[in-house]
Amino acid sequence: MNRKKPYNIAITFNNDATTEMNFVWNTSEDVVESKVEIWEAGGNVQTFTGKPYVREGFKYHPHHGLGRPEIVPPTTPEHIQVFAVHKITVSSLIPDTKYEYKLGGDSEFAYGSFKTGKASGGFSFVYLADAQAYSDKNFAAFNRTAHAALCRVPHAGFVVMPGDMVDIGNSEELWCKFFNAADTMCTCYPIVPAIGNHETDLYHSTFTDHFNFPKSKSPYLPDYVYTFDYGGARFVVLSTEHWCSHLETDREKTIAFMDAQKQLLRSAFSPGCDKWKIVVMHKALYTSGSYTPHSNTAMYKQIFEPLFDELGVNAVLQGHDHTFVKAFVRGGKAVPLINETTAKTHDGTFYLLSNASGEKFYDPVLEAKDLPLLKYDQPRLQMYTVVHVTEDNLRFETYVITEKGEALYDEFLLQK
Repeated sequence: MNRKKPYNIAITFNNDATTEMNFVWNTSEDVVESKVEIWEAGGNVQTFTGKPYVREGFKYHPHHGLGRPEIVPPTTPEHIQVFAVHKITVSSLIPDTKYEYKLGGDSEFAYGSFKTGKASGGFSFVYLADAQAYSDKNFAAFNRTAHAALCRVPHAGFVVMPGDMVDIGNSEELWCKFFNAADTMCTCYPIVPAIGNHETDLYHSTFTDHFNFPKSKSPYLPDYVYTFDYGGARFVVLSTEHWCSHLETDREKTIAFMDAQKQLLRSAFSPGCDKWKIVVMHKALYTSGSYTPHSNTAMYKQIFEPLFDELGVNAVLQGHDHTFVKAFVRGGKAVPLINETTAKTHDGTFYLLSNASGEKFYDPVLEAKDLPLLKYDQPRLQMYTVVHVTEDNLRFETYVITEKGEALYDEFLLQK
């Protein structure tokens, strides 16, 4: 591998999805220039430059033949991978316009394209739950899922991934495998990632070295808690990680972190917001897998669900528990539907957990039968969901990947 050539390329939204775009890529540590050139068809080339920073990540080895990787403690240089992180924001773009780009530095470049966001009107996007991959076989399954989703909606505005993209978030080998498996998804479609617990385990995570987020305006919030508008929808991406592993030793910081996220929600979904209100988060409030009785599930439900009800959040896209779940609730209780698959938005919030885009699945637990769920199941097949947004409707179509191809597994419609 020529590590001077850009790799692990990802596009993400900045503060304004219609006129700005964030880029990130990695190279060997001796590449000291960051450059992005962009142009629309027949237009002039705009050039943006910057300086990279150097980071260290860890490698892994198979864990006693069980297949799952473990991090090698960084005791010797061969356990460490040093790399440069390049982050550039391009601006002054035209909304809803296709751009070509060339990025790199030190005479080694990569090419791609993207489309800026829409200020208004209908659009579609893809939602891919946990890949959580660690083997070539895992990543191949994720590759098939992502490819199928974008073949179905090549016009998708972006791809939502609510965490756990890799099994261990500080293994650079796994991140390389992820971006190789994602292929053109990350180089041609903006990615909307939330941080998961597998991006925050053991030692330090390099999650933020692989995505370029808007700069946080809050001293209590990391950059990966953020908002953006696209068309007629407003999105808030939350963190169910960060200080949460220190609930006993650092409780004041945890409370401040949660309060800051609640304040962000109130600000984004203020009474004057007439857009669709969509939340992306890793740990699920409504689930049916092994985390159903977990204390974290109860904690986040207590923190966020009353606020979602108060603010009129329309939909919550979840991850973490690797099952399929849909629920339409208010005040912790199921809300009657117009029919089996249609509801009115002002009646409640729609919660969706789209199983997994990789190979790891959890079976439903007995406690799930006591929850106000519309449907929960485990077909043990990779899934993806396409969300269609119009002025009057949110339509969710979930597909499974089978040996014979794809099949529509579930659908749900929210009507204003």
